[in-house]
Amino acid sequence: MTDADGEATETSMWLDFALDCQYINEKEHNDLQEKYNEIGRMLNSMALNPEKFTPKTPTATATATNLKQ
Repeated sequence: MTDADGEATETSMWLDFALDCQYINEKEHNDLQEKYNEIGRMLNSMALNPEKFTPKTPTATATATNLKQ
């Protein structure tokens, strides 16, 4: 999760760079920045509530393993 958060932060910096270099316009920057903000909120939620994103029972883990085979 820490790596994902760091990568998302780096993306925000590159969005600012792209705007400053006029590779994208302000509307594109704002749209992409809002998507970045939403991803940041999702990552934060996952980090604060990891139990919501892990298998609930051993059966769920076994089923997921069987599906991969």
